[in-house]
Amino acid sequence: MRERRDADVATAGSQRRWASACLLMVLVAGTAVRAQAQLSSICARVKIEILQRVTFERVAFDARLVVTDNLPTEALTNFNVTLKIATEDGQDASSLFFVKVDSLNNISAVDGTGQIPPGAQAEIHWLIIPAASAGGTAELGQTYFVSGSADFQVASGPQHLDLFPAPITVRPQPALDVDYFLPREVQADDPFTEAVEPPVPFSLGVRVSNHGFGTAGNLRISSGQPKIVENKQGLLIGFRLQGSSVNGQPTQPTLNPVLGTIAPQGCAMATWEMITTLSGRFISFDAQYTHAPDLGGELTSLIQHTSASVLVHEMLVDLPGRDNIKDFLADTDNDPNHLPDRIFESSCGDLPVNVATGSTEGNPSATSPEVHLTTQGLPQWAFTRVPDPAAGLIPLVEVVRSDGKRLRPENFWIHREQDETIKTLYHYFVNVIDFDSTGSYTLRYERPAADNQAPVTSIVFQQPSLGTNPTYLTPATQILFTATDDISGVRAIEYRLDDDPTGFRPALPFTITPPGPHTITFHSTDRAGNQEADKSATVVVDPDPPVLAPISPLPGVFVPSAPPGAPAARETTVAVTGTDAVPDLTGVLDIARGTSPDFGALLSVRSIPFTLKSGVARSLVWDGRNRTGVTVPEGLYTLRVTASDPLGHDSQAFAVVEVKEFVDQGTPAGGVGDQEFPDLHGDLLVWQDNRAGNWDIFMLDLRGGGAVNLTAGEPADQTRPSTDGRYVVWQDRRNGNWDIFLRDLTTGTTTPFATELNDQENPVVAAPWVVWQEKRNGQWDVLARNIDDPSVTINLGAGDPGAHDQIRPSISGTTVAFEDYRFGLGEIFTYDLVTRQERRITNDQDNQTQPTIDGTTVVWVDERNGNRDLYMFDLLSGVERRLTYTATDESQPRLRAGRIAYVDFAAGLEDPGIAIYQLATRRSLRLTADPNRQEAPVIDGTRVAWQDNRTGRWQIMIADIPPDTVAVARDLGPGFNLVGLTDTEAADHPTAFSLLAAWNAAGGVVEVQRFEPATGRMLSARLGAGGAPEGTDFAVQARDALIARAPAARSLSLEAPASCAALSIAAGANYVSIPCAPPGLTARQLIAALGTTKITSVSRYDAFDGRWKALAVDGGALVGEDFPIVTGEGYLIYAREAAGPFLP
Repeated sequence: MRERRDADVATAGSQRRWASACLLMVLVAGTAVRAQAQLSSICARVKIEILQRVTFERVAFDARLVVTDNLPTEALTNFNVTLKIATEDGQDASSLFFVKVDSLNNISAVDGTGQIPPGAQAEIHWLIIPAASAGGTAELGQTYFVSGSADFQVASGPQHLDLFPAPITVRPQPALDVDYFLPREVQADDPFTEAVEPPVPFSLGVRVSNHGFGTAGNLRISSGQPKIVENKQGLLIGFRLQGSSVNGQPTQPTLNPVLGTIAPQGCAMATWEMITTLSGRFISFDAQYTHAPDLGGELTSLIQHTSASVLVHEMLVDLPGRDNIKDFLADTDNDPNHLPDRIFESSCGDLPVNVATGSTEGNPSATSPEVHLTTQGLPQWAFTRVPDPAAGLIPLVEVVRSDGKRLRPENFWIHREQDETIKTLYHYFVNVIDFDSTGSYTLRYERPAADNQAPVTSIVFQQPSLGTNPTYLTPATQILFTATDDISGVRAIEYRLDDDPTGFRPALPFTITPPGPHTITFHSTDRAGNQEADKSATVVVDPDPPVLAPISPLPGVFVPSAPPGAPAARETTVAVTGTDAVPDLTGVLDIARGTSPDFGALLSVRSIPFTLKSGVARSLVWDGRNRTGVTVPEGLYTLRVTASDPLGHDSQAFAVVEVKEFVDQGTPAGGVGDQEFPDLHGDLLVWQDNRAGNWDIFMLDLRGGGAVNLTAGEPADQTRPSTDGRYVVWQDRRNGNWDIFLRDLTTGTTTPFATELNDQENPVVAAPWVVWQEKRNGQWDVLARNIDDPSVTINLGAGDPGAHDQIRPSISGTTVAFEDYRFGLGEIFTYDLVTRQERRITNDQDNQTQPTIDGTTVVWVDERNGNRDLYMFDLLSGVERRLTYTATDESQPRLRAGRIAYVDFAAGLEDPGIAIYQLATRRSLRLTADPNRQEAPVIDGTRVAWQDNRTGRWQIMIADIPPDTVAVARDLGPGFNLVGLTDTEAADHPTAFSLLAAWNAAGGVVEVQRFEPATGRMLSARLGAGGAPEGTDFAVQARDALIARAPAARSLSLEAPASCAALSIAAGANYVSIPCAPPGLTARQLIAALGTTKITSVSRYDAFDGRWKALAVDGGALVGEDFPIVTGEGYLIYAREAAGPFLP
């Protein structure tokens, strides 16, 4: 057994050795902000952390055991060693020691699982660390005996050995207290002043006291930099340690002071110089130590206690026999006045401090720079704090006691404190600490210069307040004054309110109750008798909130989902009028879904902020969209208008408005279960219905009558119906797998139609053909069977040489479209059931899915542009065309008679809605605005049906399709506008005079112009003084882009296009329109379609901001501003060469 001297380590943020130290500090700093031209403040808290490591020498013991296995062929197994530590009289003392295995050689463990190889010598070392009290108090220490036993297993059986006791002597050990000190107020840049003030260094102090009976050798503290660990308000602030000192002497390295050896009952002092970037106040300071468990944790720790106190000042105890090392004057009880109560001496004494009240007589002046200080005559150490007679303007150079003693410079000082209310105002105090005070002192200041200047006074309006001359305030607004003087200081501030007959009065904080305008007159006088000339401020006291007139939205019912140009109001307007003493008001229009006396209980939809002039009406417009720009569902909405003045007053007015859908929607199917996957043909609606606990096929004649269950009594599921008006087909599971069943509506009979062992799914019907997808040989094939002759069955995927899927068939007449995966991702194929020929429609590396066919037109979902778009293909012309250009997805198309019903994800992937696309005009219309899911649309004739879960379950809903002749709305700005002409508009008004008359009546247009690129002439038709047209009655034609001049902003309604002709561009300048612009088409996409090698630029004129916006081709790259291409707008296209024809 041998003694081992190790380092006792306290490590911040680490558990590697003995203990962790963490200093947590919370600083409050002010942030100045300007609101309504009035300086105000925000209180911000920042929590910082400083991690430190304390190391010093201490004693531990090394216990060594050597075991030799003398059996050359047999190992010692199950080896276990138990150590015991006892006092000299045999009492168990194991609880006073921490014991751990330190190293093992030729043995794996000593816990009963160890093994020593045959013939090997094993060596085990234990580290034994005594607890703090194990050494006692006697200089020679305490003796203990370490013994134990070893147990192991050999072939002959278990063996037991007793270990001979070995003595160890534990000498007395140190017991350390670590006390930290940090000032309350710190000075740096003041956010409430214009100038940037430099940081003033302050001290983070520590005293390490050894109250034990052993020496703490070679003690040192290494510190990390402060780290901000919490800054919720995002305050721009920093902290840094700059250096350190030990017992008053600087140390190297600067942040790692060596305190040296601390004898029993001795102390050492250290400080770190610290700075911050903002002035502030520490409101919380805590020091915590944790101890590494791998070396005994709390049991063996020699750091007994930590504390953190407010450092009032670094003073000097100047009593006989004391050193010249500064001592810490601290506030340990955190009293409300933050007065010190204890001195922590460098010589280890903790001295109580009494607080003595005091007062001063007079002020320092050029003739008499001395001021007398009188305090209570208290014994021992006494501290006095009084307001500085010089108000911080003159340095205090000496303090002399009445018995002639000159106080040490460390024991008197001046400090400043920020005013709690007026952040730009500071109060200054004289502080004196003395032993056995006489109660009488002379404060000697530097001799000031003669004071001939009057002070300067400022008036301060607390919140709420607004503006200057006049300043608007409330009866609760507190009014204060501040004054500054260059030399002698301010003696008095006085004010008078209006024509108060009592004259001027002392300027204590006050408020004004009577409403209306008032005049405040004020001045200051300094101690030298200089009086400031009167100043005045005008205020207006406003005790009341704005008076808000009742609101009434017009119209009270509107249709935000209506397309532009439709005969329906698409927005509602609220006229707001508020009057107040303050001229400028703010407000917000809040919209919530539903009605309730408790507006806060309603679902918030949108908030529209606005400004308001007192007494001046303001119109607020709500377009029926929520805060994300999505049209809200139909229903009642509550509008709340709040008008506020800057003084904190507000008034509210409420109204209710109704939102309607553009198309009426109904639920014709009834029932209580889920309803999904409708199909529609003429007046016949079919769907799958779960009202009986399983999926059945239901049918409804929309001309009248109730829903009919076509599969009543069948317990299995029947799903995915399809109808052509005479037959209904579906997939049926009554035989254990999916089969195809057929219902003949003329005879009322239901027959199994495709019942092979494989699964048959997704049937569609167009008499005499039924088509479905069937799982054959591990892949999906599309098959067709003739109803009249079921022996005629065609495998449409027979042309696929490999094992690939063909799915999702759609049929029109004798042509089938389907998805085919023989080339990897989905491609669209068609198959002619008469000629037995397949045709590949798409040839693109991206996914093409969900085909639908009607006549010679095929439509599908295409992912080649990064999202899901709709594309079409004409089987006769062989032309493929992109239909949608939006940045969101379109899916699940169903085509019938030139119209496509599809799912539109413009409101987000979680809010699919139903939309209609007109192939003839390339115009789209979203039918639903409900925030729930609408999916699986079908269309026929003038109706569209879909599945909808807005009620919490899936229901079939149906709506009538609006006519295609909805007008095109074109918003005109005042002055120049470029308007695109549709074919119907040109047919009805073939000349400029006729068109001018129509546009003047519809949109207030007073002039129509056309530019002729060939001649460079501008042709003009305008209204003369008497209202008659004059100028050139030039001919107009479809696709023209005409200049329309309007005296004011108006909306011009253009006739809807009847057809869509291809766009051809000539070389040079072209003024054109695209009356059939599809949804989402942009200038970038238009240039790409016409050819980047042919087009120079595409431009549009924005009448509302008065500038051209252009997208140009430069070196093959597009530069400039992209913008949408919309019907009803004209564009200027410059081309290098002829381009087109282009039909979007």
